[in-house]
Amino acid sequence: VTLFWLLFHIHALFLTHNIEPAPNVIICSFQPGLYASFMNYYIILIQDILVPLSMIILGAWTVRNLRKRHQVNFATATTAVTAVTTAAVTARPTHSKNNQLIQILIIDISIYIIFSAMMPPALIYIQILQSRSSSLAEIQLGILLMNFALFSSYIPYCVGFYTNFIMSRKFRSEIKKIIWR
Repeated sequence: VTLFWLLFHIHALFLTHNIEPAPNVIICSFQPGLYASFMNYYIILIQDILVPLSMIILGAWTVRNLRKRHQVNFATATTAVTAVTTAAVTARPTHSKNNQLIQILIIDISIYIIFSAMMPPALIYIQILQSRSSSLAEIQLGILLMNFALFSSYIPYCVGFYTNFIMSRKFRSEIKKIIWR
């Protein structure tokens, strides 16, 4: 799979060009025209449709498996009295950890979708600007939207630590152990 995606994206090495608008300022961008349009729609398709969709599907699958596992524990616990007592003792912490995992999954998926939602409108706006003559104010607005979209698209990767730190008691205790060593 990694080799496929590596070969699939190899064109980015050859179909980009560098612009030097001022000394020591280099801007790397896609070749204008059909290739830039293709890359914009590709980014919209992969980053903003397929990745959130796969996150939702795999998250729902994880929740379903955790709930099935929880039901199986209680089904086997009713077969013997000793199994009931041991399952009753161990099922509660496991259920709590499962709930924490589900909450972290939902929060991570929601954060990714919210902060990645700015990229498609910015890319579409830039496509519209490239297809017609536009004023300086429209170009500056496009640059502002694109910079804001790029900034917001990196936020989900930075927030994972804080999500885990807030939601998981075990994660907090492990961080404390690491810090106080």
